[in-house]
Amino acid sequence: MITIDKSQRVFLGNDPININEIGSKLRQKIRDPQHQSIFVRSDEDVPFGAFATVMDAVKQAGIRNVSIVTQPLQRNGSQR
Repeated sequence: MITIDKSQRVFLGNDPININEIGSKLRQKIRDPQHQSIFVRSDEDVPFGAFATVMDAVKQAGIRNVSIVTQPLQRNGSQR
């Protein structure tokens, strides 16, 4: 799960991550990217550019099965 909170902070699982390091971290963690799925959860107020940057990094890591979680986030970054 990759999460982008309202402040545009990015998390891989529960760990904060630099948006520029997403691709390399995913390549380290995922053994078979073509058959691995990932979920991207974003606060509804996140600008599209930040979301698109994350999605591009996921694709660059070779992951093709991406699901978008559409539930809004609370201010502390957790689901409602």
